[in-house]
Amino acid sequence: MRKIKINKQNKMAIGFTALMLLPAILHFCIFYIYINSQSFLLAIRDDYGFTMKYLKMFFNQLGTSGSDITLALKNTMIFFVIGNFFMFPLALLFSYLLYKKIAGYKYFRIVFFLPSIISAVVMVTLYKNIINGPISELWMDFTGKNYMPLFLDSSEYALKFILLYQLWLGLAGNMIIYSGTMNRIPMEVIESAKIDGIGFWGELFHMVIPLIWPTLSTMLLLSFVNIFGASGPILLFTQGEYETTTIAYWIFEQSTSLNPDYNYAAAAGLVFTVVQLPIVFLVRYVNRKLDSGVEY
Repeated sequence: MRKIKINKQNKMAIGFTALMLLPAILHFCIFYIYINSQSFLLAIRDDYGFTMKYLKMFFNQLGTSGSDITLALKNTMIFFVIGNFFMFPLALLFSYLLYKKIAGYKYFRIVFFLPSIISAVVMVTLYKNIINGPISELWMDFTGKNYMPLFLDSSEYALKFILLYQLWLGLAGNMIIYSGTMNRIPMEVIESAKIDGIGFWGELFHMVIPLIWPTLSTMLLLSFVNIFGASGPILLFTQGEYETTTIAYWIFEQSTSLNPDYNYAAAAGLVFTVVQLPIVFLVRYVNRKLDSGVEY
């Protein structure tokens, strides 16, 4: 066999590439392979050996009406539905309107994009002050009542106002991605469609969406990958009180309380992972079937 000779310059290039990839490989090995393998062992093992008690405990709680885990699962599904069936189409529509440079598009771009570059702590504090200030005063004037409503400190309203906050902030992040993708569409393609008589909405559904479908399908797949991790800033708002806890915050609370139960949290994570895997593969399969195969 003929040996392939590698000169000094190529050796240096290979060494540099390997050195740059080393941190990413180490990160994957430690924080993905090692951490997940330890989580799996925690779910099925305690100090005395193999056990199924944590999985049984989880399913017992899941089957109990009104338990913390059922409430967390319900709220997580609400966040997921809001994110994918409301925020996703709204972000796509608003991105298209900005792409078409409607009247005042520069102002709306600042309004939508500015929150995404400000600290979450600052935004939550600002939002709380708005709700507890002007919004509460308007409510008092409208209803004629002389007491301040507890919108963020009651089980009746807290989750609704957190969802409203999530809808506002979630739009910005998605719009940055969609707007950037739309701006890459060749103008020659759009102009040729206009010559053929395509309208405003026809351009969106028959030209823009098919052209940016690879980005849309990736975002949809990522949202289903995180289906049980869908959550708002619960820690900054309510710390899970007032019936606002989610799966992500519930696991966090199980792991950081005064008496942490890592085994129970790991068992819950294992169950949700097993349920989530077929859903992700199904969404991936559907995305491939719907892929328009557009390249530009």
